[in-house]
Amino acid sequence: MNISAGGNLKKGDALFRNQNSDFFEYAKISMIDRKEALVPTGIIFVSGEDAPTSISSISNQDLGKIWMEKRKQSINIHKQKLIKQKKLTINN
Repeated sequence: MNISAGGNLKKGDALFRNQNSDFFEYAKISMIDRKEALVPTGIIFVSGEDAPTSISSISNQDLGKIWMEKRKQSINIHKQKLIKQKKLTINN
């Protein structure tokens, strides 16, 4: 996930880089598996143009919650890999 700001973005606008198309798209918050996640809207960001009115702004607090959850997941995955690695070295 890449989040950026630039061009004519206003406070509260978030961009998501689409890995398939390489375009930046406006992002929104959606519930996925009962958790908030930042997802692309499919609306491509064009520098110099105003954001569509259908795009709702995202607060720093909401982005912070999503970021902390992603960070927590990443730490847990890393811990699990370390535990598996230790078990393998003990058994050998």
